[in-house]
Amino acid sequence: MIGAKHVGSGLVGKSVFLVSAVNIEGHGIQTMNAFRATYPTLCELLAGTPFEADAAAAADFAKSKEDMKAALEERMFALNELMWLLCGALFPEWANSDATQLEQDLATVVRTVGIASARTAYKDKFLVEAKSKIQNAKDKIPDAKNKLEDVRYEIAVTAKACGVLDSGSIQLEKPIRDPNKKEKDWKNSDVFGTFKDQPVRIEVSHVSRLA
Repeated sequence: MIGAKHVGSGLVGKSVFLVSAVNIEGHGIQTMNAFRATYPTLCELLAGTPFEADAAAAADFAKSKEDMKAALEERMFALNELMWLLCGALFPEWANSDATQLEQDLATVVRTVGIASARTAYKDKFLVEAKSKIQNAKDKIPDAKNKLEDVRYEIAVTAKACGVLDSGSIQLEKPIRDPNKKEKDWKNSDVFGTFKDQPVRIEVSHVSRLA
């Protein structure tokens, strides 16, 4: 058995403690392959992270939509919000257009700057929920949703920029020089490039978060 324990239809335990030790084998490989087939770029970016353990642990609940829904509602996964978004890989009727768009946008960014640069820019932003999750911390749920929405939005804007800025000019998380601060305290540009040889710096802010 891999992933979270379950007794009948009831679920026992919390994800961050259960999925971290998952051995990806058997049915876990099948579910991981389902995610890789549907979201190949995102899976490549998140290789070696708690997402892979979540994907494998999903095998325990993939036998029925009811079990999967219960697991998600009980927040049994380290990256529960991401699993909600991507569970169409296991149940096609749950396919989410936002997830499809994320994969398409991320693929555009990776084709432009490479997987290493994309991973440096986005991996930790996808993993915020796993790093901050504590048992029974339901107050963290809105924040986890917002953080995932923020990184989705940043990737979408970056994908658009890839089609507008000069080819070969785009850099992610380029430090902004500030003579009044130490280099370690410099802020980074979300996107830096040139447009018709003129430098362009893009900072992404989610409008709903500014209201």
